[in-house]
Amino acid sequence: MNKKILKVSSKGHIILPKKVRDDLFIKEGSYVEIQVEGNLLKVLPARSTAEELAGILKGVVKNPMDLKSVRKRVAEEVAKDIAKGLKSHRR
Repeated sequence: MNKKILKVSSKGHIILPKKVRDDLFIKEGSYVEIQVEGNLLKVLPARSTAEELAGILKGVVKNPMDLKSVRKRVAEEVAKDIAKGLKSHRR
């Protein structure tokens, strides 16, 4: 366990040392999660839902597509739907 002693400012601020920020991939503008367990304070990098879900379907998806291919396929399907709507509207 790597211990650091940090000074708390009059506003309650603490500064995370650069090494700690680098080790936890905390950058300017990043959010952190604070957990209090008894007299223990934990500061953790906050993860977005996207980060938490990243890779969840790895190995499940049979034919992965890149974003460009997905957009193209969606555009084609939308065009087909519009064409069907125009044909049925003409009748």
